[in-house]
Amino acid sequence: MCLLNSDSPTLPTRLLVQAAFVLAEPCDRVVLGPAEDGGYYVIGMKAPHIHLFQNTAWSTENVAEETRARARALGLPVVELETWYDDDAASLRRLCRDLTSDSVSNLSPFAAPATVACLARLRIPDLLAAA
Repeated sequence: MCLLNSDSPTLPTRLLVQAAFVLAEPCDRVVLGPAEDGGYYVIGMKAPHIHLFQNTAWSTENVAEETRARARALGLPVVELETWYDDDAASLRRLCRDLTSDSVSNLSPFAAPATVACLARLRIPDLLAAA
């Protein structure tokens, strides 16, 4: 089972594929895709471990570290994926740069066209440039 955030539209497909391969290996483990803000963009496990999620201070810079510590307490190995960005102000600026640059084709086979359209409608790139 994997839980995936909804605020990383440029997340490379290869990271999700990597998570699936890690979980397909024998033995129980946790796969964690840490986010730059201290949270995570994906968490996966082979069996339910409710303790990983109980009494968590969500939306803080400590979420991923709390999860790692809880996994250690349960004796679960944690396999970490590459860090990615998600939902803070710096990430919004990076997202706009990524989606308007020539490097967008390097992100993934999907250039987040709905996100590009939404940002344009909201004039987010213009607002960021003015800030």
